[in-house]
Formats: sequence, structure tokens, C-alpha cells
Amino acid sequence: PLSFDSFDSALEDAEPLGTLLPLWRGGVHHVGYRPSLRHANTLNTEHTLASRSSDLRQHIHFMVPSLTSGGSIVRAGDSMREDSSLQRFIILPGSRKCRFWEFLCITVITWELFWMPLQVFSSKREGYAKTLQLLTATFWTLDIIWNFLLGYDSNSIVELRPRLVARRYIKSWFLLELVVLVDWTVVILDTISDTNIDLLT
Repeated sequence: PLSFDSFDSALEDAEPLGTLLPLWRGGVHHVGYRPSLRHANTLNTEHTLASRSSDLRQHIHFMVPSLTSGGSIVRAGDSMREDSSLQRFIILPGSRKCRFWEFLCITVITWELFWMPLQVFSSKREGYAKTLQLLTATFWTLDIIWNFLLGYDSNSIVELRPRLVARRYIKSWFLLELVVLVDWTVVILDTISDTNIDLLT
């Protein structure tokens, strides 16, 4: 026959359904059940895995999910370089040289915004205007070379590999900045015009 003792023993290994027992059994002073050893081990294992998963997510938060060719983990803020003869010419973004060049670009752009409209209403190009045209054309040509050597940030990594730096520039601003050819065309036409005038005189 089934006794209360054997029934209590079976309930100790049962699922949460045993929590209904205090509703009809007297003598129990708390609601709930005592999990079996197997169930307790399962809960402990799940808690450990969740804790380790949380720690791993916090650790990965400060890491970049990419690998170098050697298979080592690349962390945020690291710079990528390669064994190339052009590597020493690559410019670190955010450096003093970079900020100085940006200041020069802003200065030249501001000057051209004031100077170019005046040239439209000028019937004759003076010598200083031709010199300034030559200087601005030279500057923007150097700017193209500069951008071929300027590193960039990619997913919290400073990319300084010449091959990738050049590829990124060609795919982004290179074609647009070829507008400098217009400046060189004007410079060449002015030079030819001055040469013809000298020959005629």
C-alpha cells in the first residue's frame, strides 16, 4: 500500500507540480518544493553557463571581431600595417600633420570661394591671378597624393596598409577630385596664350 512517507519521497524528486501539495496536505508550513539533487545540479550548471556567457559578451564588447593573417585577435584601437616599401609614408589619421593639412585645405577652399567669382567678371587675367591659379592647381594635385597615403579608421581599427588605403580612396573621392584637371587646363591655356602673344610681339 502507498504510504505518506513513500509519497513524500516521490514528491521530493517531482517537478513543480509538488507545489500544489500544501493546498490539501496539512502539516506543511511553507509553499514550494525542495528540488532533487539532479535538478539542483542542472540549475547550477545553467547559472554557471549564463555567467560565463555574460563575461564573454563583456569581453567581446571591447574587441573587434576580425583576425590578422597570423590568427591573433585584433583589439579596438590597434593599427594594421604590412611589410611594404610604402608603409613608412602612410600618415596616421588625427596626427598633427593631418590636422595641419586639413587647415590648409580649408584655407584654400575659402580663398577660392572669394577669388573665383571675381575672375568671372574680370576681362583680363593679371599675372598674380595666373600665379594663384598655378598654386591652387599644385595644391590640389598634392592633396590627391596625400589622400593616397592617409590612413583611416575601420571598425575601431586604424588601417595603415598602403594597398587598402589606396583602394579605399579610389573607390570614394578619387574621381571627384580629378576636377583639379580643370585647373591645370586653365593654367596650360594661359601659358599657351602668353607664349603666342610673346611671339607676335
